Amino acid sequence: MMEIRWVLATLAVFYCRSGLCQSNVTTDANTASPETATPLEAPTPTNATQVNTTPMSAVQSTSPLVAQQNNVTTTNVVAINTTKGSATTTLSTTLSAAITTSTNDDIATVSITPTSPPEHFLIFVDKKTAFFGLVSQGVIESGRILTGKEADAIGGPFTSVVSGQFLSEFWALAFDYRKNLVYYTNYNYNYLGVYNTKERSHKIVMSRMSYGIDGMAVDWLTGNLYWIDTDKNWIIVSEPSFTHYFPMQRINSKVPAKITVDAVGRMLYWSEVATDGCRIFRSDLGGNDKVLLHVFLDVTFIHDIKFDPNEKRLYWSETERTTNTGKIRSCLAANLNNITTIFTEANARFWGIASYENLLYLTDRENKRLTVVDKQTQEVLKRTRPVASSDPRSMIVFGPRNQPIPANHSHPCHNHPCSQICLPTPTSFHQCACAVGFVLSGDGVSCTNGHVTDNFLLVYDSPHKKIFQISLDNPNNVSTVPVKNPGLIFSVAYDDVYGLIYYSDSEKETISRARLDGTNQEIFMHGVSAHAVSIDKVSRNLYYADSKIDAIMVTSLELANMSRALHLNNIFKTFEMHVDNVLGKIFWSDWGGESTDGSAVGRIESANLDGTDRKILSESNEEPHGLAVDSANNMLYWTEVLQGNIRWLNLQTGQTGEYNVGLAQHPRRKVNQLTGIALHGTTLYITDQLHPSVYRLSTEDVINGVSPAGAVTKFGPDVFFSLTGVEVAKKQNLAATKCSYNRGGCPQICLPTMHSFTCACANHYVPVNGTCARQHETDEQPPTFGQTCLPSIQYVSLEPCQSTYKFNYTVPNATDNSGVVKLRPPRHQPPPYDLKPGGNFFEYRAEDLSGNVATCTFNVFVYKTVCRGLPAGSFGQTSCDMLYGSEVKARCRYNTSITITYKCSALGQWEIKGFNICPNSLPSTTVPPSVHTDPPKSKTTTSTVIMPPKTDFTSLESMTTTKHMESTLKTNIPKKRRSDGTSGGVIALIVLLVLGIVGVTAFFAYRYRHKLPHIRNVIWKNGDDRIYLAPNEAMDDGWPSSNVYTAT
Repeated sequence: MMEIRWVLATLAVFYCRSGLCQSNVTTDANTASPETATPLEAPTPTNATQVNTTPMSAVQSTSPLVAQQNNVTTTNVVAINTTKGSATTTLSTTLSAAITTSTNDDIATVSITPTSPPEHFLIFVDKKTAFFGLVSQGVIESGRILTGKEADAIGGPFTSVVSGQFLSEFWALAFDYRKNLVYYTNYNYNYLGVYNTKERSHKIVMSRMSYGIDGMAVDWLTGNLYWIDTDKNWIIVSEPSFTHYFPMQRINSKVPAKITVDAVGRMLYWSEVATDGCRIFRSDLGGNDKVLLHVFLDVTFIHDIKFDPNEKRLYWSETERTTNTGKIRSCLAANLNNITTIFTEANARFWGIASYENLLYLTDRENKRLTVVDKQTQEVLKRTRPVASSDPRSMIVFGPRNQPIPANHSHPCHNHPCSQICLPTPTSFHQCACAVGFVLSGDGVSCTNGHVTDNFLLVYDSPHKKIFQISLDNPNNVSTVPVKNPGLIFSVAYDDVYGLIYYSDSEKETISRARLDGTNQEIFMHGVSAHAVSIDKVSRNLYYADSKIDAIMVTSLELANMSRALHLNNIFKTFEMHVDNVLGKIFWSDWGGESTDGSAVGRIESANLDGTDRKILSESNEEPHGLAVDSANNMLYWTEVLQGNIRWLNLQTGQTGEYNVGLAQHPRRKVNQLTGIALHGTTLYITDQLHPSVYRLSTEDVINGVSPAGAVTKFGPDVFFSLTGVEVAKKQNLAATKCSYNRGGCPQICLPTMHSFTCACANHYVPVNGTCARQHETDEQPPTFGQTCLPSIQYVSLEPCQSTYKFNYTVPNATDNSGVVKLRPPRHQPPPYDLKPGGNFFEYRAEDLSGNVATCTFNVFVYKTVCRGLPAGSFGQTSCDMLYGSEVKARCRYNTSITITYKCSALGQWEIKGFNICPNSLPSTTVPPSVHTDPPKSKTTTSTVIMPPKTDFTSLESMTTTKHMESTLKTNIPKKRRSDGTSGGVIALIVLLVLGIVGVTAFFAYRYRHKLPHIRNVIWKNGDDRIYLAPNEAMDDGWPSSNVYTAT
């Protein structure tokens, strides 16, 4: 019991000393102390940096955390109700030789005088959550802290530091103790995050970068973070702010590869996994002097590797190839030939290692538990019970002992002059390094970008907010376009007339422009989310697709923030756009439309530069993305993202084809993400978001569909991370148009036509006396549909043997006082539509550019007529189930060799088709619904007609339809045939008696329907119409019984 109390107190002290609770010290008894820490949910992976400062728990203390009484330090401890999850106020007492506890409703309150509270704590990743707890010969068991070799579980849950979203999967861990930072990666959400233990905040520092990160390590003397990426096969280093990073060492490894840092000795160690065994390498912190230290031929995996700076030893976990035995081995970093085995366990897979003094903490993924091992005795001190839902992975010990600073330490990177990244060397010197797209200048300190002004590729990395230039003459010359404070760069275009690059930022909703060296940067358009931009270099216009309003827009390059909508309707997800001045066309790719069957449709469309002559060039179920046009040969090329294909179309002949690029699918995600494509001469340049290079291939191979060896080759270095697009920049001598100079005299926008031009005003402007005037400052008038909207309710019936009704109509037309209106249809494809039986709701939504909205709505009810049962003597299958128009054959009762055909009529009755009749029977147009061959007991025929719900029969048309149906049913109910010898008077008497009984029964059933629920369920009434009765179980066509009217 004494041991339990000590640990509870120590835990509370540690929380406050570690910055996990507020450390404000006060002596005012009326001042409530701040909240302590609660688990934080990991940030949602977006490209925006997110910081969460939510308190780490609901536990509150109402007394000072630390008080001085008689020179004795007392510490208040908050204990958590282990069964109810609640908290209680602490009790502060001064202890000399005893520990005082009080218990109330399963809440223990402890106050002690600690001697030396622990400074280290353990952090490990359990797939979706990162946890921490004290390190004092302790480990976690089912959410509890165990301490000491023989300790029992004690109160207080093991605290969650990072709680992931749905399907989160944490993988790698690293820490910087003196900066209070814990680095972690989220595999499924593909980001690298940082948790500040002092500020209790999270931040995403790398989005779409962590998918292949298996291990991380921190050089705690410089703050540089190293990670090893088996997706891109690089070791990458970043300075602490993550502004500059670069791949410094190439690797060749399968999953997993791990890394560790000796910051004092300035060395880097990492493991690689190959088919013929595992390897451990070493280099300095700049990636120089790479050395293969050891090859393990009998090892399948090295799961983790850690360097203990106090012992100067390497520890690693491995799995033996033949026996699947898990091992922990170790050696001095200076001598890998003297390897010792620390611990061995059959059928174990130790995924994470943490070294602390004489202890090793291990995570076992195979057995789903944690283990503590004594290094000296190799004895298991403690292990947790297996938890089926657990998946423990990486592990670290967060504390100063594992990141020591030598006495009288002088580090070469302190106050370094490097402009981007400083990397210490084993000597007393350092080396400066530059990020991708920069080169180290002659002074060895500063980084510059040597951009060219013509004949180059522009490639962009949207997730990492980078734009690069690759020279077509020297592909190894890669330069960064250093734009300031970019967001999510979605598309790029280049104006070679003025040497300006235009790029859309969907995160900040802007289109900006700057020179290639980053100067003269300015925002050109505000309030637009352009997923695609393209420049008409001749007529001096910029075209873009605005995803905010789903429109194709145009603006003059000479006037900022003034644009006009060319197309507003049937624009869904435009990914790429291309202007071709020779053909006088704009082309765009679109994804998100629907085919007539509701499946997604990708489209390639084109229009003239003034927006006229819009055409759909291609439709498919694939996702088109990048576009390239060969105007000399009238060829159009585009990429299909997930299939890894290039498709092409001859614009003259209409001939099409496809070419599989053959890039290897992502080893883990098993997909391609072929995004960008650009044409230069007869060479196509492509980018795949999952590959680190630009690739090229010839148009001849693509059109011929051949894939010779070496057809697709890398262009430039493979140092990129997530390339999303490519653009060719090359000056061309093109004929001028009448819009080329001074906008052709137009006040705002000049749009070229085939032989002339047309002037256009921007949205919200109208032409007035040769200029453009603001139409209205505040537009509150909504659009109108006039007389084009269809009636609110329409009724149609299925055609014979049809399960759907083909409904065609003229699309409603909306107009607006602004002259510009966007119509959002209920379905992406235009009519006709195949409607199913029942109600079908349609809504057309018209919206002007001021946000005013008008709607046109109507319902189409489709009737379905079915016949009940089968005619007597029927055999075989009906031609179309029991639907109206269905036919079935039947044998005559008295002569089975004779067959007749029955057809389901529009009234739901089986009627004899043609003039054939069975012998020895009277001709009849109806037959009993019995399915037996014996004579039926009753010759009453049942017919069923599907009608709309009675609440919809309020209009004159619906009432007329109902009365007509009722009249038809009455006239078609068959009369009973007289038997020979039966008098007419007797028959009349029987008929009157039956009618009287039915009438009385119907009256009393209706009168007492509320008291007889089983009768109420089969009786209904529609206004003043006739009452019909039928057994409820007969209504088996899937329609609600209130919609089924049966005449009997």
